[in-house]
Amino acid sequence: MTMDDVVIVGTAVIDQIMNLRSTFIPNGCNKVDLFTNHGGSMRNVAENCANLNLVVDFISKYGNDDNALSIIDNLNKLNIGVYGPTIDVATPLFVKINGDQEFMFATTTPDFFLNTNDNIPVAILKKHKYGITDNHDQEFLNYILKNSDQTKWIISSYIPNKELFHYIDGIILNENEFINHTNNELNYKSNLIKLFNQGLNWVIVTLGDQGCIYMDKGQIFTISTEKKKGNPLGCGDAFASGVIYGLCIDNSLKDAIILGHKLASLTLDTPYSVVKDLKSRINTLGL
Repeated sequence: MTMDDVVIVGTAVIDQIMNLRSTFIPNGCNKVDLFTNHGGSMRNVAENCANLNLVVDFISKYGNDDNALSIIDNLNKLNIGVYGPTIDVATPLFVKINGDQEFMFATTTPDFFLNTNDNIPVAILKKHKYGITDNHDQEFLNYILKNSDQTKWIISSYIPNKELFHYIDGIILNENEFINHTNNELNYKSNLIKLFNQGLNWVIVTLGDQGCIYMDKGQIFTISTEKKKGNPLGCGDAFASGVIYGLCIDNSLKDAIILGHKLASLTLDTPYSVVKDLKSRINTLGL
């Protein structure tokens, strides 16, 4: 294990982003600018982390088509270790239409969610400094957490069963995800302290352009961020990538969050879900 070693578990898809050229016309032909790229929240994190010069292993399920081959080829070019089964299904699409009205669609099916029947080798999970996943299958999550005791795991986008908190280092989720977990109870402080008392070291709740609120070892803090317009797709993934990078180089959680905000801000400037020229813009992050 090295200080910059991370394992990432999640889905890989194809993003199709359409930006309306004018006001949306119901029942009419709307002209758009189309941007197509590899996507999937955890795949985005894997690409960002590789471009931040972390050593990355990525575990996923892959479709049986040219899109999957393109995704795997790109990951290989980034020196990312690629693991997981291929299934005889087309690679899922994520479609987002941006404009005065916004729509999102996805063709992802349960076939692409890793589970214990996929027989992911334990050796792939071991000896990483950090791991991150948004996998919601509690049985599979239990499997990977208990078979990677040297890895500090971060859960993205939801809060799993509290019986697993002992195996988790921290959780990153957005405001809506946090509210859904707490039954629309908006008392952040009491809910975050409750999670600490149940065994979590830290929890970050992102608040869009308001920054974030986070709990670190039972203490509650807030960090503001620059208010900036742009393409929000991939900003949450970029934020998580910056946090992981900061933690891998032994920054404090606060400093890791600041890096996350910087990377998310860069992502607002691109029509894609990742910053394509991130390697050449690392100085912008102050790294």
